[in-house]
Amino acid sequence: MEQRCDRAVKLNEEGRRQDARKHLRKTLSYYPTSIRARHLAWYMELPEVEVPGTLNGEAAATRYRAIVQKSPDNPLAHLRLAATVVSEGSRSATREAADIAQRAVGLAAEDPGVLTRAAAICRFDDFELARQFVGRARTAVSEIEDPGQFESVFGSTLKKLEGIILFRDGSREEGLALIEKSHEREPDDVDTATVFAAHLEIVEEPRRALDVIDRTLSLRRSENLLALRTRIAARMEDAEP
Repeated sequence: MEQRCDRAVKLNEEGRRQDARKHLRKTLSYYPTSIRARHLAWYMELPEVEVPGTLNGEAAATRYRAIVQKSPDNPLAHLRLAATVVSEGSRSATREAADIAQRAVGLAAEDPGVLTRAAAICRFDDFELARQFVGRARTAVSEIEDPGQFESVFGSTLKKLEGIILFRDGSREEGLALIEKSHEREPDDVDTATVFAAHLEIVEEPRRALDVIDRTLSLRRSENLLALRTRIAARMEDAEP
């Protein structure tokens, strides 16, 4: 099955998107519970109006709103729009993003990947809803034939979210351990580095937080991560006698 998914990816990279779509539909007829094949199929079915990496903010949201209009039944389209909207950071944006993410869940309520991505977005607006999605995702993973498929794509994100929940519920050491595992698996992920550094700051480990930030910044530039580094470094200076 993995080879069939790899073949679809290669076809798409060669510009043969229609062939990739047909190949995935056939793959899903053989392996209807395959998480990777399902998510690849959703991706391949998106209109070919991908958002260029140089677009961000309102321009990117406008493009993704157009994609959602063309593919209203595609949960990935909704999740991409939600992720773009939530990055705006305002209270109204996080509320709208959570609503969009919930629509994605409504389209694929038992898919652990969709539940995990929706939880990652909803946590900025409704933490208890995010908690519910995390629990549902973990339950869904326990019921699939090959959980390794999920773990290879979404496992790091789910682990990070479970760590955030544990930390918030008072199990700080255990929560930090899960967040650290997520960071070790994806050291270039800006959100994970931000979460890890922020939680280290809470437990009064600012130097370790700066190490985490510097590691990720050496792999990927992020203005938000730079701003967090500046704030933590300034706090350390103020604390010096």
